[in-house]
Amino acid sequence: MAFGDRTFRTTFALSLADGGEHELDLVLTYRFAPGYPDSRDEPGQPDSAEIVGARIVPPGGVEVDVPAWLPPLIETDEGLLAALVEDARAYDAGERDDAADRRWDEDRLSAA
Repeated sequence: MAFGDRTFRTTFALSLADGGEHELDLVLTYRFAPGYPDSRDEPGQPDSAEIVGARIVPPGGVEVDVPAWLPPLIETDEGLLAALVEDARAYDAGERDDAADRRWDEDRLSAA
């Protein structure tokens, strides 16, 4: 995993035509690119996410690479990409809140 890569866990449902349904954990590695507003010279861009890796975890198993046919399906799934963007936004907001709390604590301690 490269610096700046993020991890997201979801489930992957597998339905067998002549059998049952199975849920597997799907572990995604993705990169988040914050968007930016329009400028005078350039159109703006929305926040975006790009899936750079995917592994599945069978029940009671160890992470393994996904089959070759799966990445093209998940890398273009708009709902999944939107969930990754929301995950990144929530994580970044939490990081900003934590940093603000640390600064407030440091300011309070230095003033005492």
